[in-house]
Amino acid sequence: MAVKTAKFFDKSIKMADNPKSIPIHPSEPRFVDSTTQPLIIYYIWNIDKQDFVRKRKLIPVDISASQKDKIVKSTIADIKADIKAGYVAYNKKSSAEKYKKDVQEERRLSKKDFTIKEAFDNYIAVKEVSLSESSIKAYKGYKNWFIKFCDKNEYSNLPLKEFSFEQATKFFDEIYLEKSIAAKTHNEIASFVTTVFSYYKKRKVISENPCVHELKVVESEESHHPLTLEQIAKLKEFILEKKGDEQTWLFLNFCYYTCARPRVELRLLKVKNILEDTILITASTAKKNNNRHSIILEALEYLIQKHNLRTYPKDYYVFSADGTPGETPTGKNYFYKRNKEALEACGFTDKEYDLYSWKHTANVQAVIAGTSVYDLKVQNGHKSIQQTEQYLRKIGAISQQEKANLKYPTI
Repeated sequence: MAVKTAKFFDKSIKMADNPKSIPIHPSEPRFVDSTTQPLIIYYIWNIDKQDFVRKRKLIPVDISASQKDKIVKSTIADIKADIKAGYVAYNKKSSAEKYKKDVQEERRLSKKDFTIKEAFDNYIAVKEVSLSESSIKAYKGYKNWFIKFCDKNEYSNLPLKEFSFEQATKFFDEIYLEKSIAAKTHNEIASFVTTVFSYYKKRKVISENPCVHELKVVESEESHHPLTLEQIAKLKEFILEKKGDEQTWLFLNFCYYTCARPRVELRLLKVKNILEDTILITASTAKKNNNRHSIILEALEYLIQKHNLRTYPKDYYVFSADGTPGETPTGKNYFYKRNKEALEACGFTDKEYDLYSWKHTANVQAVIAGTSVYDLKVQNGHKSIQQTEQYLRKIGAISQQEKANLKYPTI
């Protein structure tokens, strides 16, 4: 379909294929008469995000009041008319770029003569269409480790199909001995490289995957320890009474009650995602790129109402640097630093405590309180009961019933 631009000349706006099915935001376009830059703010449906997005239309500054009034009224009328007619926003590159990349991929795969570097670059390019920005960033990091190894050993221009089991084993051995890489990161790099070769095997570019026997390193036991309730009481006293930092305490409560990932899922949480009974973790921030819901418990609902979070503009981030919901989220390390300050001030430095400790603490306490593994699976967004059981065992979440079931004779 040819892209037909709306009357108000926004290049990222086009007519929808099925205009009658497009939702219309309840808020009407509004004029913001700023002395520096007057503008009109409106919300429109984005067909790629499947959500409303906030748009701005700038109004000329150096014009008379009567001219401004005329332009504003005319522009608002055009915006409302176009939205009603079925115009939608779209990500400029997404649909066309996805089709282009699909065609390019088929052409590339038909060659079946990739070099190693070309193959890994192509894999990243294909995945950029469907994965989140954070996932692609991680993938590129893993790829760089492998290509660095290939460059050093002059493998980068080697045909992909000629990369051998012995060469793959050499790479995994080097990564294993690299002291600057954590055990978990080693596993992620190994898994990524194996997955790439598996991708090309499924497409019959190569006949065998040379990485099927990669060594998995045991992860360090010193990772994100849960806190005790006594420690949490001391941290609460420091954060609220000594620092007066209600925003950080609110964020940590979200970590505890939602079991969401702090730096992405919670830091980028928006007001519109706080629903009546659940917190919506959107696909754009979720680890598995799928929407999921975290149940709002009574204690968290109290804080949501106390801070009037649902009353702010729907597109605001819940946690901004201003201390209240705002248009810009906090930096990645904003709450990490505040949490670390509280931990150090309270003397909790003997173990690896982090923002994830609040999530782990919640799960440990939930198990002690008798919460079922199934309910914890749902709250944590795990794919299976087995995944939840492995996670609980890893963080040392042992129920009273489990302890009672163990009957060792006294010696």
